[in-house]
Amino acid sequence: MDDKPRENVKSIGLFISLKQGRETDMIFILQIKNKIKDRQVVNFLVSQFSLTQKDIGELMSGKTDTKINYQIFCRECPSEFKVELTFFIKEEVCLELEIFNSLIIALSFVDYFSRAVVINDESQDPYRWILVNEFKKIFVTDEVIYDDNGLFNEGLFIDYSTAKEITINSAMKVLPDRDYYLTKATDRPVFYNQDPTWG
Repeated sequence: MDDKPRENVKSIGLFISLKQGRETDMIFILQIKNKIKDRQVVNFLVSQFSLTQKDIGELMSGKTDTKINYQIFCRECPSEFKVELTFFIKEEVCLELEIFNSLIIALSFVDYFSRAVVINDESQDPYRWILVNEFKKIFVTDEVIYDDNGLFNEGLFIDYSTAKEITINSAMKVLPDRDYYLTKATDRPVFYNQDPTWG
């Protein structure tokens, strides 16, 4: 697994398109607490999205005939959520599997692993997140920006004192949906959560 700089934790965005020498892919990112193996990621995708192993590839493997590629980054700095798990999915596959935002993958991930997951809330606040706990309860929450010594946290720690429980429907309303994907790519804006009541 590779290391990833802290400054890119949220700035990359979940709905930036990426060219990999094939069709345009959509990017979905899960922040998880513990290390995960390639085999576990593949088994998760096969089980939860009715895929075959041939449909799945590790991003740097060079495979271009896959439906979903993934990449695992492990932070070496102290961090509550140590691993960033990124999925690269062809747009037509997003429509086929009805994967329109990271919350859909996160809920399936929690179902399968019973592990908490943090995802981007798609707002322009770099320190606000959506937390799905191991019981599939959903919270909008902030991260801990500074450690006990007043130094900036390089890792990702959740400030549970700010956690506000929300419904699945409330979270889905501020994230991309099918209509976003049905918009012609050249006319599709970068998605932002602009709900004034959010958080």
